Amino acid sequence: MLLAELDDLAPARIEHGIAGLSFGRDGLAPSTFHQGPGRTGQGAEDRSGLYVDTRTGLIWYNPTTAQGGDTLEVAHMTTSTAALLEARDIVFGG
Repeated sequence: MLLAELDDLAPARIEHGIAGLSFGRDGLAPSTFHQGPGRTGQGAEDRSGLYVDTRTGLIWYNPTTAQGGDTLEVAHMTTSTAALLEARDIVFGG
């Protein structure tokens, strides 16, 4: 569960949501969920969203698009669990 306070340090903080992430009835919108080996969201070309690095098990939050270096590490899990994670597993807690 992600809380609205996640973006408190983001440059584009929003009320009643999380900057750079979109949620629907089924959890995190697939368009803001990025997963794969080495995916961290730290590149200058990366879009905003949640990034799951299946190589390390780290989960990164990137609040902006095309602005490198502003990601935050938000979780760590086993690599086998990271590989199974889906956008719908992540919900907004308000």
